Amino acid sequence: MSTAPAPAPTLQTAAGPPARRTLRFEASAPWAGLAIASMWIAVLAVGLWGGDIYSSSTGGSVSKVPAVIVVVICALIGTSAVAKRAFRAAGDEDLDALRAALDDERRAREALERDVAELRVSGAR
Repeated sequence: MSTAPAPAPTLQTAAGPPARRTLRFEASAPWAGLAIASMWIAVLAVGLWGGDIYSSSTGGSVSKVPAVIVVVICALIGTSAVAKRAFRAAGDEDLDALRAALDDERRAREALERDVAELRVSGAR
């Protein structure tokens, strides 16, 4: 009966497999950029070819506002919402993964220091 030696535990095997990033999070930035660009292209189109918003009162006064003003306000709100969701979410996950990796490295370094100290004590005898 033959047995294969077990591999020595490394930082990666001790901490478990590395976290996989899903395709959804990796592809969110380009889609967000496309959505923001589409919003502002719509603003441009309404600015060039859009009409005006007319408002009349019972007294007979008429006011006119370009329709692009309303579209710009909606595009600003949409741009901030999309950017907040798409561009900050990936950074938070990366930061958490970096913190976990740093903690794993610190624990491995402390374990190595303990092993070296034990070897020095046993070698001094």
